[in-house]
Amino acid sequence: MSLDYDLRDMKDREVHFPPNTEHTEIVGSLNLKVSAMIWATIATGIGDIKDETDADEFYVRYVYWHRLFGNGEVPFTRQDVRRAVGLKTNVYPRQTRSEWLNRLFDRFDTDLLYSEKVNT
Repeated sequence: MSLDYDLRDMKDREVHFPPNTEHTEIVGSLNLKVSAMIWATIATGIGDIKDETDADEFYVRYVYWHRLFGNGEVPFTRQDVRRAVGLKTNVYPRQTRSEWLNRLFDRFDTDLLYSEKVNT
C-alpha cells in the first residue's frame, strides 16, 4: 500500500516549509520536515493533523517512538507540527493513545526478543 498525502489545507505552507532544493533525488521538491512528518504518521497512528491538539499529540507520540527506535535528533519541532495543521495522509484508522501504546510496546518487545536471540 502506498503512503498518500494531501497538503492543500496546510496554511502558509510555502512560508513555513519552503520547497526542498538540496536533496531533490530523495523527496523531489517536498520540504524535508514535511516529508518526515508524512512518514511519521505511520509511527504515530495519526493520519491527519486537524488542529493544535492533534499536533501536540502527534509530536508527543513521535518523540516517544523516536526515543525507542530512532537515531539522531527528531527531524521537526512541536512548532513545526503545529504549523502543519491540515496535513492529511491515508494512515487510517486513527489509533487511540491506548491502541498506539499497545502497538508501540508490542514492537519494542518483539525487537528486544529478536535482538536477544540473535546476540546469544
